[in-house]
Amino acid sequence: MKKCIQVLSGLIGLTLTSCVLSSTDPYTAVAPTQNDYTFMWWSEGWPGQVAGAAPVVCLQTGYYGLSLDTRKAALLTLGRVERPVSPNKVVTADNEAVMSLSPSQLNLEVHLGSTVYRCTGSRGAKEDVFEGKTIANFRIINSGRLVQRADLVGLEFKDADGRVLDAVGRLEIVAWPDTVSFLLEITPESDLSDALIHLSLYQDGKQTVAAENIGKREAMKKGQPYVQSLAWDANPAARTKVSSLSLEARDLELDKALDVEYDPLRNWHRIQLPEKTVVPHRIERLHMTCRNSSDQDKTFRLFLESEYMGGMTGLIPVVRDAEGNPTGIYVQVSKNWHKVKPDGTLIDPILYQGDWFHGFMLLH
Repeated sequence: MKKCIQVLSGLIGLTLTSCVLSSTDPYTAVAPTQNDYTFMWWSEGWPGQVAGAAPVVCLQTGYYGLSLDTRKAALLTLGRVERPVSPNKVVTADNEAVMSLSPSQLNLEVHLGSTVYRCTGSRGAKEDVFEGKTIANFRIINSGRLVQRADLVGLEFKDADGRVLDAVGRLEIVAWPDTVSFLLEITPESDLSDALIHLSLYQDGKQTVAAENIGKREAMKKGQPYVQSLAWDANPAARTKVSSLSLEARDLELDKALDVEYDPLRNWHRIQLPEKTVVPHRIERLHMTCRNSSDQDKTFRLFLESEYMGGMTGLIPVVRDAEGNPTGIYVQVSKNWHKVKPDGTLIDPILYQGDWFHGFMLLH
């Protein structure tokens, strides 16, 4: 079934019209289903706040679940949830559905020539200090119904003889309801030659997915981040081939086409919202056209980003139809505006700090 979806979106008013849809209610046909949810929690409560709590985080969706030891940077379980529960019930469920899944292992490696360095855990977790600062080594970036996104920082790598790689690692996890991506970022602390980043996933002792910068062994420069990712799908046969999907976006106020790109590392189409002069009591409108040129149902994962959004605390995205009526299609919102300490001084720059708006949409 070919679909052509047009979305008039504005970060205050988004609008959706559709054509060539078989359903009499096109919004129900493209909107997230009951199983399109994500939920993340600490298995025994928040470590540091609950005495003796294990540093294990759990994640469950309507299709799969996983658990991760944040101190060791070790994946514990990953697999399909055969009997998913509703979003309302998952928030009160115990750990059984996730912890009983297939034992899994995510290998995070850096190859220098013939020497393999494997991730052994987090510097921050072992010493509670990273680059002279007391930090949490597990950080939540975005959290909501459609997407759970977090990272582990200060990762350390050692070879078979215990020698430490002169680089620091970061593992970012981006979990949508039906797929999860693991991004390994390596930042050398000195120049590295003949380097390769390798990730591999094992379930029940068998390798199921692997990713590396094949054919791209390179000289890594000090202080420059290098990234490779690995994706796992709850239903591999239904994985969306992005070649059949296209997305266009236009700011109606500026009458200007916006930059749109597919990010294969995070498995989303990203729309960069324009910088504007901040004025109160305003409405912004963005017209988007999503096209699926294939004859099969596909899924659009949309990420709208702005670092210039004034009045952020009162910002409310609404998806509307061509006549301006709300469609009920859900938009997950994450906002941040923290960059100043209580005494008024600036916080030292860290990744994902500062003012930003993130909006996530899932369309079928």
